[in-house]
Amino acid sequence: MDEIFSETGTPAGWFLLIAGYDDLPGLPHGLPEIPPEVFDYLKAHKRRKLTPEELADLKRRLRLLYEAGPGAKVEEEEPFDREETPGEGDEEEENEVVLGARIPIPTETFLEELSVRLEVHPVSVYWLLKELREKEGAVCLPELRRYTDE
Repeated sequence: MDEIFSETGTPAGWFLLIAGYDDLPGLPHGLPEIPPEVFDYLKAHKRRKLTPEELADLKRRLRLLYEAGPGAKVEEEEPFDREETPGEGDEEEENEVVLGARIPIPTETFLEELSVRLEVHPVSVYWLLKELREKEGAVCLPELRRYTDE
């Protein structure tokens, strides 16, 4: 299983939920109810409690990615929970061979793309985005243009 994930990446739904940003959002009127198994799965899913500094950093990175839009190349730091010492992995990068290169499975939605890039569960990304949009006025101009063009 680890070999598969090293080549394709971790599925978005397998990332940790962020404590406080972990409830399922309500469904629009007219859609069928969510099966109870989904609630059971999310109830048992691992969560991470962030310090205020970690949460602020995660929101900053999310805002940067969100405002750049889907597929945008944004220079970003490593995921907020990954520690790496300077120079670590430099030799490996120089000696990398194209064979066995990591080819991630393409994301289907912008939310999933954000989730994978931040390594945070999509449910938590949804709530963080909602908060950024409502409280801080974050806007994704490429998505707004696409929406108004249609």
